[in-house]
Amino acid sequence: MRARAEIRLLTVNQRGRCYYCERMMTLGPHPTLKATRDHVVPRAEGGFDHMSNYVAACLQCNGARGTIPADLFRRYVRRFGPPQQSAMALSNHYKRRVARHIAWEEMEPAVINDVLGQKLRDALAQFPTTT
Repeated sequence: MRARAEIRLLTVNQRGRCYYCERMMTLGPHPTLKATRDHVVPRAEGGFDHMSNYVAACLQCNGARGTIPADLFRRYVRRFGPPQQSAMALSNHYKRRVARHIAWEEMEPAVINDVLGQKLRDALAQFPTTT
């Protein structure tokens, strides 16, 4: 199946809403709310290109998620609200929001991005899962 058809099917299955922030998406061009296909398990971590490993995500959430696990990113976005900035600014925004739970000064700057996912999981473990 072609990517465009997969995105359309995923979007319809999710009632037009982003998997992460639940905002309504568009199939047409839009700077932030365009529907995209996101890998639940990233290919870099052994995920595969198959419909069972895809969700429909708005362009902003897809770009902001990076390698943060899908379920963790979804919980975080639902707790703190949808991304409102570019992916780079959003990454820094989330780092600042999470900083009160993490002692960043204890880590080398080069390590921060490598351990962000694990530290974020640890920090969010205290929050109940919402579905």
